[in-house]
Amino acid sequence: MPAIFKGESRNRAKIQMYDIGLKLIKKYGIKKTSVEDITRETGIAKGTFYNFFETKETFIHEIILHQRQKIKAKFSSLIEKKESLDIQDVENILTDLTFDGNNLYAYLDDDDMRGLELKIPEATNSKSFDKDIALMLLNNIKSNRTCDYKIVANYIKILSLANINKDKMQTEVFKQTVALLISSLCNYIFG
Repeated sequence: MPAIFKGESRNRAKIQMYDIGLKLIKKYGIKKTSVEDITRETGIAKGTFYNFFETKETFIHEIILHQRQKIKAKFSSLIEKKESLDIQDVENILTDLTFDGNNLYAYLDDDDMRGLELKIPEATNSKSFDKDIALMLLNNIKSNRTCDYKIVANYIKILSLANINKDKMQTEVFKQTVALLISSLCNYIFG
């Protein structure tokens, strides 16, 4: 008889599937990662997977949301420990955000993005996430400047897009380029 997941055990099982799904997608890509691969790695039945997620695309979207929530929680934890963020804190947050190896978008090609956008349009829209992170930063710093959160959100998106497309850039100076972008953003925020 298949396992029945309720309450906390259901949440743990979903998180395990998110982590395994992300690992497999990073290794093989979306097209080559099947529901069977995910269920085999997690030790659940294929039917159980579909009790959790309507489609593979729904699963991918939930991985994206889960990763975003983990990022927000990480930054919230840092913010709670300090009265306010200083320039070094902001630089560290932006560097972590840029080079976090768990950004699923870094492992999607253009076809993957189009397919995901067709089936779940909100999966490819990260404007609210970018806004949330920008406001988390701006609301937790001491600065005499008034900054437009949209500019900060755009910088965050630029950093993410740059990392996703780093193979199209001068890779030997990519980290220095990111450092300059982050420095420019911090200059805008702190003056």
